[in-house]
Amino acid sequence: MRSIALLTTWKEVCGIAHYSAFLKRALDAHVNITVIPTPREIIHGAKTKLEVRAADDLINDIASQVKSFDVTCIQFEPGLYGRTSAQLIGRVKKIIAASNDVVMSFHHFPRFNRLSWPEIIRPPRPRSVLRNLVGNALTARRDALWNGLWLALNAHAAKGHRVTLIAHTKADARYLKLNMPRVQVLDNPLCYMDDDFIASIAKLAETSSLAKLTPSPKPETRYIGVFGFFDAYKGFETPILALRHLPPEYELLMFSGVHASTLTPDQRIAPYVRTLLKLVEGRKMMSRVHFIGSVSDDDMLLGMMMCDAVVIPYINSQHTGSGPASQAIELSRPTYISRNRQFGELVKYFPDNFEFFDIGNYLELAQKILRQQQGRDIVVNGIRIVEYPSKPRPLSISDTVSNYLSGFGVLRGET
Repeated sequence: MRSIALLTTWKEVCGIAHYSAFLKRALDAHVNITVIPTPREIIHGAKTKLEVRAADDLINDIASQVKSFDVTCIQFEPGLYGRTSAQLIGRVKKIIAASNDVVMSFHHFPRFNRLSWPEIIRPPRPRSVLRNLVGNALTARRDALWNGLWLALNAHAAKGHRVTLIAHTKADARYLKLNMPRVQVLDNPLCYMDDDFIASIAKLAETSSLAKLTPSPKPETRYIGVFGFFDAYKGFETPILALRHLPPEYELLMFSGVHASTLTPDQRIAPYVRTLLKLVEGRKMMSRVHFIGSVSDDDMLLGMMMCDAVVIPYINSQHTGSGPASQAIELSRPTYISRNRQFGELVKYFPDNFEFFDIGNYLELAQKILRQQQGRDIVVNGIRIVEYPSKPRPLSISDTVSNYLSGFGVLRGET
């Protein structure tokens, strides 16, 4: 059985840590996986010289460890490896150089408009020549740094190592193939749960204390749910505004909290939270909008099962995937997702598993929620669960496993 070093955030409040737990669970039957944590607090949180040195020492230790594994599997998001492009790319290149085979999953990476030197030194707007010149030069430098990562992966493959990149959108896969023609590039959406796990979710309610955080269920109540940390790009104001155009039995559950990594000394109320509070108070909807707070991974899934509709109302952003969107689809929830570029990629994998509404169009959202059919309610341990028929999905965690096993050089059934 091939030995795999899984580099990821682990057992912390982080979307990638949440995803990695499900990924390891799915892969454990096929390969021997050892998790090597990449803790955000030590690596991304490093600001002083001493902290940066400690983060570099940790990276050096990780690079030393991966030498003894057949495959290094990196769950990659830029912020997990540093605070600047030069810092994070240098660290990842060090790990790649120390590895045997490499599988690298890209949860996000930036793209830059590649500028020629004439474009850099001759900006188009004369009134802001200096500002454009500095901005263009910085963009060119960041682009060169990222190009160095692509070259490092190509070079590692050229040395005879198996290198596989996994993207979570088809657009990202095309971009990676163009930049790294010597490596295998595969793609799959974020997938988490197999059918056995999905079937067991209702049993989680038997030992959950979620009922203490949520409103007492009433027979006529219909819940809309939003999930994930508070951030302006989430667009949570849209479902709040949609409530004004829905009957009074509709209420909004916000399974959301402020991410610890955004906290600063003397932290007061987060600006985006203040915006949402003013919106709720100004429209006198305190009895219909419920701030549940951050909950455990299991309780988040139960929270989705409580909802008659799950809404993913993000504005157009640079993110390439959404854990809540993928999990709502896996749980066959009636799911309403804003039509941005990110989710324009998701629909390529799941064309019939959710409905779009235009970014910010709360009337369209309300109208579509009103037209949906209702599920069947059951109550378990004080938690209202809404059952809907299971929707077939074109892709599942099984396809994710196949991609990873291909990258590991393992056929299904091999040990």
